[in-house]
Amino acid sequence: MTEFMNIQLRDAHINFLKRESFRFLIFDKSGGKDLIGTASLHGIDWSIPKCEIGYWINTKYSGNGYMTEAVKELVNFGLNHLECKRIEIRCDSTNFKSRFIPEKLGFMLEGILRNEDLSADGSKLTDTCIYSKIN
Repeated sequence: MTEFMNIQLRDAHINFLKRESFRFLIFDKSGGKDLIGTASLHGIDWSIPKCEIGYWINTKYSGNGYMTEAVKELVNFGLNHLECKRIEIRCDSTNFKSRFIPEKLGFMLEGILRNEDLSADGSKLTDTCIYSKIN
């Protein structure tokens, strides 16, 4: 594991303990050591309460329902255990695989922010979709 990943995991653990974000690592339940992806509740505002879900999956495992299952459980955790009143998912408007997840899980597309972020390689502006589910 790289030093960068060690720092990331340490920071995630600190944020978990401070209840600022909850990051989960996803591994194959057959016992494989490959990291399938990560999913997190972050941007938590306890005064509402509300949060955002973020996720990333290794493309090798994409299309098998792993991330949809993980996000479904995070939604359950956020709404039923943390008692969130609002959960958001934000994603690039052209990332159709990422957009499929909130659409499949019954999130509402609230809007698209135009020229809101940079592409992953930093070469162009992208539009961001904002999905929400409220309790």
